[in-house]
Amino acid sequence: MAKHKIYSVVLFTLGIILLTGCSFNRKKEAQNGNVGQTIYSEDDLFSITIPSGWEQITDYDLNDEADIQAQKKFGVQYVVVLTENKEDIDYTFEEWLEKVKGDYLESWETPTISEASDIIIDGQPAKQYEFKGSIDHVNICMIATYVDGEHYFAQILSWTTASKYKSSKEDFEAIANSIRGLK
Repeated sequence: MAKHKIYSVVLFTLGIILLTGCSFNRKKEAQNGNVGQTIYSEDDLFSITIPSGWEQITDYDLNDEADIQAQKKFGVQYVVVLTENKEDIDYTFEEWLEKVKGDYLESWETPTISEASDIIIDGQPAKQYEFKGSIDHVNICMIATYVDGEHYFAQILSWTTASKYKSSKEDFEAIANSIRGLK
């Protein structure tokens, strides 16, 4: 009988230690900002960091011209990164920005766009917008970040359905801020 009680106490203590350890790791992950993994473009020039629970897509399902694309494993959150070498096009950043923004707005039903937020991404000037509208009667919200890199223009486009946008916005901003390789 005493042997059974000791066995139960040991199991109970081990259970508490394991639970406390798991809880500590979750708190640590939350404090570190939901650290995920860094993924790279096929040519290894560019990278972004995606949150845990996301995965890189390599079959170009989201955009066949994307340098990088990823999605949340069990959700409807997506990101694509598209870059253009400045040597290949004859646009200023503002001209390029208006062209690519216009291309997206043309495909949306009832689009709205926020005022630009001027930010710095990877040490480079950037503009960030929120797009809202619908595509094929599905309400979509997107954070579009446009970066004027030293040698590249870049678009970091993160989107989800309207109902998931509020809970996804922080991840989308973190992904945009994580891009490297635009210098």
